[in-house]
Amino acid sequence: MSNLLSTNFAPVEIVFLPEPFEADFNPALKTNAVVSVEVTSFERHQIRCEANASAESVLVIAQSYYPNWHAFVDGVEVPLMRANHSFQAIPISPGEHEVELRYVDYSFKSGLGLNVAGLLACLLIWVRSGRLRADGEGTPAA
Repeated sequence: MSNLLSTNFAPVEIVFLPEPFEADFNPALKTNAVVSVEVTSFERHQIRCEANASAESVLVIAQSYYPNWHAFVDGVEVPLMRANHSFQAIPISPGEHEVELRYVDYSFKSGLGLNVAGLLACLLIWVRSGRLRADGEGTPAA
């Protein structure tokens, strides 16, 4: 954290990562890579941009890191890492790429599915209990 607060810290040139990327991606510790990025779409749960890198690089997005964000480069999911303590980082190989960030909350979706299933089960029980009473079953004998 002290490195981020240093007067020598240049966020355009230096990225601090808490853990290394996968073995097949190895950006140089110091490189003069040029990366150009153009944002093509910025929505609430999705960001799309086009990136062009001259060498293996790390694309840093100045948006708060949160694990429900997923990164895709050319349609293939890639690791999304925390950069500079609070931002997002994506590995970029040399060349032109379409980069997409999607926010997907699987726990919300599974919770919603369970709630709908529970509601349908309650509705089914309620409908069936009404049919039993309509047929005269389930009523106490006089």
